[in-house]
Amino acid sequence: MPASNNLDRPKRLYDLLRTSRLNAKYYGYKLHRIQRWNKAFEIGIALGATGSGLSGWSIWQSHFGQTSWIVIAGISGIAAIIKPILAMNQTIERYSKLFAGHNRNFIRLSQLCSDIATQRQVTPEMNTEYLRINEDYTELAALDDPVPQAALQARFEREVNSEIPPDSLWWPSDQKAP
Repeated sequence: MPASNNLDRPKRLYDLLRTSRLNAKYYGYKLHRIQRWNKAFEIGIALGATGSGLSGWSIWQSHFGQTSWIVIAGISGIAAIIKPILAMNQTIERYSKLFAGHNRNFIRLSQLCSDIATQRQVTPEMNTEYLRINEDYTELAALDDPVPQAALQARFEREVNSEIPPDSLWWPSDQKAP
């Protein structure tokens, strides 16, 4: 293999494979969580917006009901004010892009690893594919959370280590797995 081959050390490929998997898990989780919060805000806002119809129900005519309705309407109003400030839609869009991109990279890298293990070599085409994936990864990294949640990262790192143990990956006979 020529020295200029970027995959002359499979460690680079396997690090990117495992990092892509970790990032897909991390941003998939973050996406799911922000979507849940967004839905809760939307429901709260919708309850307040339909106030005239719901407020006429007999349950709201008692003293407790009227007080409850005032609280519901107040929470709904606050949610309507806060939601645009939180920019949940932009966060959902960013997390969707990060999750999809990292997951796509993981799938492509998994196929590449499988091809390398099957052929027991790195062809120029494989190296070119690796470079394309690495470029995609670099573009996604610009959108990453500036300060990722360490506990979540550690959790997903353990999961990735369980799913893709380093000793399960193919290594050339002249190299050792880390």
